[in-house]
Amino acid sequence: MTTNEEIALLPKWAQEIYGRKWGNTIPKMLESWASALAENAILRRIAEAAQVDIQKIVDWAEAYPLQVFQELDKQEWEEVARVLKEQGAPSLARISASNMRHVIEGVRKHAQDALSALDGEK
Repeated sequence: MTTNEEIALLPKWAQEIYGRKWGNTIPKMLESWASALAENAILRRIAEAAQVDIQKIVDWAEAYPLQVFQELDKQEWEEVARVLKEQGAPSLARISASNMRHVIEGVRKHAQDALSALDGEK
């Protein structure tokens, strides 16, 4: 409920309306606005938490720039596969699959954290 101090903060015309016609309408409006502001603050915190996790995915994607780690061409891939095979090392396909599982699990974790934040679980 609105206190006399809160009513005193209203413009004069609103104080008059409050006192004459509208009874407790203004206090209800103030309570509704306060509730909406509180909900907005909660939604902002949820969105900020989700944004942090989404930014982690973006940062990870930018961690290996082509300027530093140039893409291999077909000949280089074939050479790597040949050397690995000659040395009895795991195949290039097995190494690639292992790397991709690691990457996609990291992305999944950050995406799940973002979704959890959006669900209000964070």
